[in-house]
Amino acid sequence: MIVAVLLLAQSCLAASTTFVHRRGRHFVVDRKSFYFGGDNLYYLGNNTTNTRVDSLTAKGREAGVAVIRMWAFNNGTPTSLQPAVHVYNETALRQLDYAVKKASDNGARVILTLVNNWNDFNGMQWYVDQLLGPGQSKDLFYTNTACRKAYEDYARMLVNRVNTYTGKKYKDDPAIFAWELANEPRCRSDKSGATLYNWIDHMAGYIKSIDHNHMVSTGEEGFKVGGVATDWTESGYDGVDFARNTANRNIDFATIHLYTDSWNKDNTWAVQFLTDRASVAHERLNKPIVLEEYGVETSKGYREANFSLWQTTAGNSINDFDGLMPWQMEDEDNASYTFSFDGPTGSLVKAMLKSQNAKRR
Repeated sequence: MIVAVLLLAQSCLAASTTFVHRRGRHFVVDRKSFYFGGDNLYYLGNNTTNTRVDSLTAKGREAGVAVIRMWAFNNGTPTSLQPAVHVYNETALRQLDYAVKKASDNGARVILTLVNNWNDFNGMQWYVDQLLGPGQSKDLFYTNTACRKAYEDYARMLVNRVNTYTGKKYKDDPAIFAWELANEPRCRSDKSGATLYNWIDHMAGYIKSIDHNHMVSTGEEGFKVGGVATDWTESGYDGVDFARNTANRNIDFATIHLYTDSWNKDNTWAVQFLTDRASVAHERLNKPIVLEEYGVETSKGYREANFSLWQTTAGNSINDFDGLMPWQMEDEDNASYTFSFDGPTGSLVKAMLKSQNAKRR
């Protein structure tokens, strides 16, 4: 009897063996809907301390984290994944391998993001600087042939990489939930949204052509084109057309982010934003939607109140978000947006994780 119980427990801890895919407006695994609560641990695949990866993924499992979003990029330094354009660091790639495996061992799938709109970890501007020289616009990343080819080459390398610890190619690993084209892509030089859309169309199609198993998302924040002229998130200010991008045939689900403080918005706006984007994704486009980043700085006294409102609004039966992923729950509180598993915000998030995961049918 004891042996049987142990074997059952081990089977429950086994890595994912079935790919998540989209069927209409739902994620599906084994013909069952797959809702999830998740977490952002952007540095997990770039962490050289395996014991911390072990600890974070184990604590995530205890909390109910079903999907972890992490950077699958890091450029321009001797120890990074890509020290120079077209040069790949096997030691760093093995750290990413380890993070993917440990997440899976602890019951979580991973979203792997391929480039950053921002300069952290050297993103799009780094590619432009390296290939075209300094002083050029970041937005050339989307249109310049050399930049596009470098991004494609990096994506192809990673998609076809064999994980050191599992022996599986990334493209054959069900532990990967989705590829994400970029973290928070924006293109202010073209406020129609066409430049960014054309890049998304090409790159999503390219990844789908070399990986037939995994979903692809844009990684965008949910901004619109052609809406309220006085609201920068609706007017095309950042050149992001949420509905058009999400409608692309090779994009499997919508993503949005939510930071009311840095966006200079209030909670009345936030509720409307969540409701509208869910309606666009579910009713207009028949696709799932993930609130894949939302955060409030640790110094603010209202983080728990905001999280409670946002999670309730996104998770209710009307908006019914398919995934919620805060920024970010880990093993400490810091002066930025990080909060611990065991603090008051962590308790709210763990309740959300339980609620989201229980929606699966």
